[in-house]
Amino acid sequence: VLYAGRLSHEKGIHELMAAIKLLPNINFVIAGDGPERSSVAKQTHELKNLTFVGHVSHDAVLDLIHQSRIAVLPSICNEILSIFVLEVFYLGKRCVVPALDSTSWLASGDFPGHLAKSGSPTDLARAIQEALDAPPISSAQRQNLQNKLGLERFCSDLQSLVQGLSV
Repeated sequence: VLYAGRLSHEKGIHELMAAIKLLPNINFVIAGDGPERSSVAKQTHELKNLTFVGHVSHDAVLDLIHQSRIAVLPSICNEILSIFVLEVFYLGKRCVVPALDSTSWLASGDFPGHLAKSGSPTDLARAIQEALDAPPISSAQRQNLQNKLGLERFCSDLQSLVQGLSV
């Protein structure tokens, strides 16, 4: 299970660390930096199921997504748009997302998100287990996600929007 992002209170890092303790048989990787770095690094020594890699390049994050079964976004604050989650979906993986107004849509329709109550380590652990128990994303689902999230679709949608504004 991968988390890659800012290591800070509002990003839910404390809730994630508590959830990791509830799931001792599941391996976690945390990549990132921020004000809670020392806390995460310290807990890495206490938790046998946690690997902390610190700040890594964007290419390294993409490699970590490929290597992971699922990813998690434990935020306790509204996210405008999580590029991390979109990259996880684009690469054909499931992701646990917070049940907040700004992120709930990532667990609807064709998006393979799993909702967790924001701020609840217990519910975060439940959603992580649920995502791990779900079947892998099929090739057809992955292709559909890539079509929805790819640059070509973005450019087409943007062009339509601009044309609509100019009428």
